[in-house]
Amino acid sequence: MKCLTLLPFLLLLIGCNGKEIENIPQVASISCDSTTLEVIPDGQLCEDADNPFVCDVIVIDETQFIDADAYRWSPDICALEIDDNILFTNGVRTSAWKVVERGHYIAQKRVFSSCDISIEHATYLCQKNEVICVSFLNDLLGRDTLTLELRTVVQDHSSQGKRNIISLYQDRTNSPVRNFWLRHFIGSGYYEQIWQTSHQSITLNGIVYNDVIEYDYGEHIHAVPDYRYYVQKDVGILGFEVEDTLWLRE
Repeated sequence: MKCLTLLPFLLLLIGCNGKEIENIPQVASISCDSTTLEVIPDGQLCEDADNPFVCDVIVIDETQFIDADAYRWSPDICALEIDDNILFTNGVRTSAWKVVERGHYIAQKRVFSSCDISIEHATYLCQKNEVICVSFLNDLLGRDTLTLELRTVVQDHSSQGKRNIISLYQDRTNSPVRNFWLRHFIGSGYYEQIWQTSHQSITLNGIVYNDVIEYDYGEHIHAVPDYRYYVQKDVGILGFEVEDTLWLRE
């Protein structure tokens, strides 16, 4: 099985500042072997000549591969295998995210971009993008599977520039609905929005961490109690918070 993505809704949160910076050990960035990847189409044809709301169809011939620098947001994603565990601690307690699924493939898809003439008209961007993803289960987070994903996409028909994205999302069991979706465009500056914040630094348990994305998922969407997730550059999944209890990666 493959970890296939759906169209996301963006969810974004609050910022925080620290007083001193801890030097986090960096894990060397690695690129996964991309020489013999399966191509998985989304089943949608590029041609749609009979649709009056399609103003253009652009075929991007070159496959868009993940840049080496993007792997810094999850440097161990290539090495994780089924039944591996990422361990988190809270005091003397330990909790594990267990790998239950992984995938690495080329997604052939049709992406929509608004036309210059009207937002009601669309340009089809037909493209092939590298995707690598790992799915986890954790007892504290229920029976729904969490997925960490790196991928590429071309979204703008004008520039046709590739973007690298890191995502963390949770699929709702037996439902096409997604509980949440943390989606960060790699290379974006630091920012604060409604549910997701990109921190230059953040203090967790009295320690300051650099380059962290924080996502807050709680009452303002569907869930009680609140959950928080943290993804750090050069580390990957840094920690998560359930019922005001913070679990940080070992």
